[in-house]
Amino acid sequence: MHATTDEWIKREVVEHLAWDPDVDGARVAVTVAGARVRLSGSVPTVAARRRAVLDAAVVHGVVDVDDRLEVRPEGPAADLDDELLQASSLAALREAPTVPYHGVGVTVRGQTALVEGTVACLEHRVRAEEAVAGVPGIESIVNRVRVVPPEPVADEEIEQQVRGHLERHARLGPQAVEVDVERGRVRLRGKVATRLGQFECQELVELVPGVTGVVSVLQVA
Repeated sequence: MHATTDEWIKREVVEHLAWDPDVDGARVAVTVAGARVRLSGSVPTVAARRRAVLDAAVVHGVVDVDDRLEVRPEGPAADLDDELLQASSLAALREAPTVPYHGVGVTVRGQTALVEGTVACLEHRVRAEEAVAGVPGIESIVNRVRVVPPEPVADEEIEQQVRGHLERHARLGPQAVEVDVERGRVRLRGKVATRLGQFECQELVELVPGVTGVVSVLQVA
């Protein structure tokens, strides 16, 4: 294992960005100080921005990622009007395998996509946003999709399952994560070792049946 100096971390982050087909690494500037990575520059889509942050977060030794990236569509996508962007966003929702198309709609104003509707689980809400995030020309997303489980799940049961998921996930390490549940909404508090740990905690919670939302105020230790 290499020593995780700031220089080594920067080289690894730059390499991860260069190998990611969804990110143009040449448009992203990387600086590292105290194992904290700052990303600046531009990316073509909302999805590419999220990928760039994740590419940096997965590098060994990184404790946090400061996202200063801007979404700047390039090529023909830069000139698409809201009507065409809306049609492309609806097409992306139809093609997403885990999104119930008839329950979710999208409108676009000023390159901002407003995603609305009702779904049965939080994962569908997340996947709907991810589908629109990949549409070239969309610069930001507002997700107002409501989660209405077909059968209600008690908060106590949700909390037990969330705690079980977090405890079984060995990669998250011995962090202290507090879990509170109210009407299906999960609140995570405490500290994790890395920014990647923040992402993983939230993803684990999103898979728990009955969860209607996640509020994460986890801090990187």
